Amino acid sequence: MRNLILKDLILNKKFLIGIGIFYVIYMGYFGSRINNPRLAIIIGAFMCALIPLMTVTREDKFKAALLTCSLPATRKQIIQARYVLGWMVMTAVYGLIVPVMVLFPGSRMRWASVAGVPAILAALAFLTLFFAFLMPFLIRFGLVGMFSFLVGLQLLGIAALALQNRGILSFSLKEIILGIRNALQTLNQSLGTPAYVVILLATLILINLASLTLSVALFRRKDL
Repeated sequence: MRNLILKDLILNKKFLIGIGIFYVIYMGYFGSRINNPRLAIIIGAFMCALIPLMTVTREDKFKAALLTCSLPATRKQIIQARYVLGWMVMTAVYGLIVPVMVLFPGSRMRWASVAGVPAILAALAFLTLFFAFLMPFLIRFGLVGMFSFLVGLQLLGIAALALQNRGILSFSLKEIILGIRNALQTLNQSLGTPAYVVILLATLILINLASLTLSVALFRRKDL
């Protein structure tokens, strides 16, 4: 697995450095100009999750998957390496974004709002949500399929908002998010912070393992 990770790092070195620097500067400026840590965490996590996904699309673009599968490694090991590298890249870039948002001249962000334990847990949760869900989708349907799905989600959100404004829908995405947040806060209060953190981290690990298992199964069936 180590050699597979090094191979991907070498092949995508310029891309990772370039996109990483751009994302850090962009999110540093954007995050420093808004007074909404939750929004900054969500957007930052989404942008970081896109980086390892784009390395996979680059491989598809240059038809390098066949070459990768010709190496002395199983398809399971190839996907495992992508997940490990993905989390290495996401955490590294996000770890740079946070101090840049706080230290950017004129920033409204405070350390506690984006670097405290709740903020870190939220970032890990959103990184897991985006990466663990989109990676199997990308492996199965490719770049066009993934972006078609994202566009479809946006259109679905617009349609849901229109239906809500007309009174057809009695609930909104905001209410769902608030309901989830309130449920997590209740769980935190009932279990205590240490137990809550352990359970949340264990849940995120299980989600990533489930995503990994699904991605391996899909990649094994993929025709190159």
